[in-house]
Amino acid sequence: MRHLLLGSGLALLSIAGLFHLYVFYLESVAWTRPKTWKTFKVPSQEHAEIIRPMALNQGFYNLFLGVGILIGLALVNSHSTIAYTLLISSATSMVGAGVVLMASVKGSARAAAMQALPPFLGVVFLLLGFNQ
Repeated sequence: MRHLLLGSGLALLSIAGLFHLYVFYLESVAWTRPKTWKTFKVPSQEHAEIIRPMALNQGFYNLFLGVGILIGLALVNSHSTIAYTLLISSATSMVGAGVVLMASVKGSARAAAMQALPPFLGVVFLLLGFNQ
């Protein structure tokens, strides 16, 4: 059971890390493409250009969180204390950002759940696996 819980947690954290890398791409690389800014409910190309510096900055936050997860995953077998510290720290930051999004932006429940649910469940499974 322990291996199933830990494996499930690591799989969910992999999804969370990859998702945050994808969001980095959208916010920092593809921000001014109409499909991208429409995804984020930005009303026009002009608005996208105005908030581009903020989106770039936010994208890099997502990059750092995603990279933290991926480095943690890469270190799981050789440096478990460091690995699990990175995984839990990055994942709880993702969860916190999702909670802030839901609380601060009306109609963002779906986006917040996509951001927060996989890392939240990943941490829950890891902690349950540690206690087996």
